[in-house]
Amino acid sequence: MIMNKLTSIHIKNFKFFKEEKIEIKNGKNLLVYGENGSGKSSFFTALKHAIYKITKTSYMADEESFKNLELTNENIDIQLMPNVLNAKYCYFINYQILQKIIESDNIFHVFQNDLNYEFETIFNDIFSTIAEIKNKLPVANEEVKVVQELKERVNTKLKDLLNEIEKKSNEIINEFEEDFQINFIYEDLLLNVETRGIESFELPNIKLTITKQMKTTSLVYLNEARSKTVSLAIYFALIKVSLQTALAPDIKLLVLDDFLLSFDMGNRSFIMKYVFENFQNFQMFILTHNLLFYELVKKLYISRIQQKNWQEMKLYPRINKDGIQEAKAYLQDTNYLDKAKNAINEANPDLDIAGNNTRKALEKLVYEIVIFLEIGGIKLDDMIKSIRKKDTFSINGQAINTATLNQVLQDSQFYKDIALNAMSHSNVNDFYKKEINGAIKNIEEAFEVFKKVKSGEI
Repeated sequence: MIMNKLTSIHIKNFKFFKEEKIEIKNGKNLLVYGENGSGKSSFFTALKHAIYKITKTSYMADEESFKNLELTNENIDIQLMPNVLNAKYCYFINYQILQKIIESDNIFHVFQNDLNYEFETIFNDIFSTIAEIKNKLPVANEEVKVVQELKERVNTKLKDLLNEIEKKSNEIINEFEEDFQINFIYEDLLLNVETRGIESFELPNIKLTITKQMKTTSLVYLNEARSKTVSLAIYFALIKVSLQTALAPDIKLLVLDDFLLSFDMGNRSFIMKYVFENFQNFQMFILTHNLLFYELVKKLYISRIQQKNWQEMKLYPRINKDGIQEAKAYLQDTNYLDKAKNAINEANPDLDIAGNNTRKALEKLVYEIVIFLEIGGIKLDDMIKSIRKKDTFSINGQAINTATLNQVLQDSQFYKDIALNAMSHSNVNDFYKKEINGAIKNIEEAFEVFKKVKSGEI
């Protein structure tokens, strides 16, 4: 079956991103790690904004609010490849939307205000009919019958839709092995046309209850994780309903951003297995700031022998040359040192490309080290100093010896300041080429030493 999948995301001047181009080989799934403040939420929002702007005619957003004026005042530009004009089936789940579903006094407002773009294919007729009714207020005598028919149409369609969503939600809850079911309590859209000119108009009211052991009660009796299970079941049910009109060539994308925050690791594993089994025809982007969850997702797709279908990316905050923090993306299967070597070994060496890729290789390595050693930092210089501050770290009660690594990083610090600093290198190309080659060899050595540190060999 032919399926369209995203292969390139180019983000400029959006929130935490100055400019970043992310190449997704063969439209693979993407597993993204980024600590809080790394640009993970900016990536989620940029993707959502770009797709909605192209595919949703009613979508409106103040792009000025997405600019980071510290970075630039230039216009936002997000380019997606291939063309996403047919991307009607793209879904974005994060902790906040799941929270809204279970906290709302009237879920109709969540459908109308928060899920209207994702599920436009199933809600559009209902929402447009309601808008048509409101436009006819106050109701003229000759319009009374028409408005009454429109009102009945809304109520009938919405009740039928809710019945379908409820049924599919409960099927999913059963698959989650929970011991309760959900119920939608529906109150009609109200419009009294007998008092024309002062018509009483009230939107539909949808309340959510649960039934357990033949007793109906509210969600307050569920703990947070089980409440989020209800939210997930409803969201997944909405996807199943909306997909009934999907065609094979349509882009199908599922973006999950730290959506299982309140779940323990056992429940996270259970739900992710459900996602893997039920969304195989989707391109998936999974974003998290939790390393344990990151590793869990890796284990799941490795156990299914699906490594070739996944690409890993890590987001890190970086202080740029202007002293401003910005997000940078590092693809795990991109060898920046090879790129640097290729650029420097050309007949006419491109030393800027070589230097930039060498620096990215060093940044990627240092970020990996600080994550492993569980130390913080944003500036590259500060992170190297934090690593070299001592020769032994304690990780989960185990002593990690970094003395040999620190010796190598001492030279890395030198190369960062000299060879990889655009403001400091020599104008003589031959000399600068030697500096970059020295930096490449140093980083290769540091990578090998870090591998031994992680494995406990040293």
